[in-house]
Amino acid sequence: MLWRARVLTFYTVITIVTTLHLIPMLCLHWTRYSVRYRVAISYAWSFIALAKLICGMRYEVEGIENLPEGPAVVLANHQSFWDNMIMPLLFPRQTWVVKKELFDVPLFGLGLKIADPIAVDRTKTTSVNQIIDDGTKKLKQGLWVVMFPEATRLLPGKTVPFKASGAKLAHTNMAPIVPMAHNAGLLWPKGFWIKRPGLIKIKIGKTIYPKPEQDVRELNSYVEEWINTTKEQLT
Repeated sequence: MLWRARVLTFYTVITIVTTLHLIPMLCLHWTRYSVRYRVAISYAWSFIALAKLICGMRYEVEGIENLPEGPAVVLANHQSFWDNMIMPLLFPRQTWVVKKELFDVPLFGLGLKIADPIAVDRTKTTSVNQIIDDGTKKLKQGLWVVMFPEATRLLPGKTVPFKASGAKLAHTNMAPIVPMAHNAGLLWPKGFWIKRPGLIKIKIGKTIYPKPEQDVRELNSYVEEWINTTKEQLT
């Protein structure tokens, strides 16, 4: 009963915080991305801090020293809503590849839309081309591009073949790839309910530099193997 109260308290508080951040996002809709991004960073920090304070979701990061200079493509496993929110606190100014249906989430979706991510409809065959085209523009603007190549949240221990669009984006632009693995799903698995408090472990791997002659499928398989192996070691 006490844990249920903590989780419901978290959702109540985060709804208020989301509303308070949405107001300036609406007011700043027409301003530069850097201005809107500051609001997004504030929201992400608030979300992670409240998850820790109310629900005891702590985290530790290994490998932050592996981050390269300049924009890169971050490829990470996806287990929880929490892992969406930690990204702005780990990596430099960035954009995200997200499912377009996230825009339909009350309050959060509107703020996300104003933040101008790369929103794709996964049911369309043109989604890969959109990721390459829009991702290339973002990289040229100096933004990091954060992607979840599994394309859906998975329970710990589960795997699916990685989508190759992230590896293709990096290869097309000869942009470095930063692989990341975590075990957030042990505390907050797919769905609404937060399971328990505890420590989330995050590991950032060594930067992968694509080669012009390298096959994209080979590059994608290498990233997939590293992430799947590493995330199992964190459970």
